[in-house]
Amino acid sequence: MVRLKMFEQSLTLRIEDEELLKSFLDLLSKRIRGVQLHVFTRQKWVKIKFYGGLDEVKYSVEAARRLYRELLRSKYPDKAGYYNYNLATLLSEANLQIAIPPTLLVRILHYNGYRSEVDGTLLRTRAPREVVIKYAEKLSQVYYESLRIPLTPTARRAVAYYSVVKGVEPGNSVENLLKKGILSERRGVLHLTRNINEVLEEIDKDVGGEC
Repeated sequence: MVRLKMFEQSLTLRIEDEELLKSFLDLLSKRIRGVQLHVFTRQKWVKIKFYGGLDEVKYSVEAARRLYRELLRSKYPDKAGYYNYNLATLLSEANLQIAIPPTLLVRILHYNGYRSEVDGTLLRTRAPREVVIKYAEKLSQVYYESLRIPLTPTARRAVAYYSVVKGVEPGNSVENLLKKGILSERRGVLHLTRNINEVLEEIDKDVGGEC
């Protein structure tokens, strides 16, 4: 039986913030597969030893470096005041009941006073991490609850958005949107009566917000 040769490589990083260190180690354990990790922490430093096949070790070290850079960008705002979050990383930290549309999350952040945009895999926003996670979880919850209601995909987006910014249950959102003529029923399914973008703008005006 041929025994595969084990390789070892170390990575030392300076992480001063305890919360950042906790997030880094938690995400590292989720992302890194196929190698053994030995982690040592002392004051503001963390040292990680990677054991495994040569290719797996090299890949894991680079993945750890990328994660470290991602978390630094998300912890501290840039010169323009924006945090830069990797969407996949950030949403993996949230307790989501169902996947959410990132563009709708951006609009909710915008509505609540945080300038935001999606740039590829990055979410650029002036909202701190805990705020983004809070609204992501709220949006996911109302999306999940709305699954009991027969809605077209665009109608579900409108109902979810209305529910989050108005702070009401999806069922109440449907009733209100029907009264306003934004929703209509055809063959047992609720549809929007106009373009989704027009509807979202109308919702903003209705609840007193601006985007």
